[in-house]
Order: sequence, then C-alpha cells, then structure tokens
Amino acid sequence: MARFQVGTVRKSYMNKKRVYEYKCISLNVPRRFHKLVEPFLKEELQMTMTAEKGVITITLSVGDEKK
Repeated sequence: MARFQVGTVRKSYMNKKRVYEYKCISLNVPRRFHKLVEPFLKEELQMTMTAEKGVITITLSVGDEKK
C-alpha cells in the first residue's frame, strides 16, 4: 500500500525578510522494494506518468531519453 504525502516547503530569502512557499508531493518506496531501487539511487531518472480508470502508472527510466 502506498499513499501520496503532501507538505509545504518554506525557503527564506532577502536576509530572511521574505519567505517562498511551495507544495511538495512525495511518494515513499515501501521497504520490500528497497533492494530493487538501491542501484538507481544516484542515477538521474526520467519520469512519465499516466492515469486512467483509477490506475496511476509511474514509469522511471535511466538516461537522457526525452519523449
């Protein structure tokens, strides 16, 4: 089971006089997939995402492929 997590990131600038805020959405990788993911931790990954009929498919690929 997985669940999207939503958080707010706050970054200050102009000597902490102003604050820039934005929403950050993350998806944690369940423990049972850690060994599968470890070889790709330092790789630059390309992401594609589709949603249809209640199913979200997230595809991560290694390399500079641009579609």
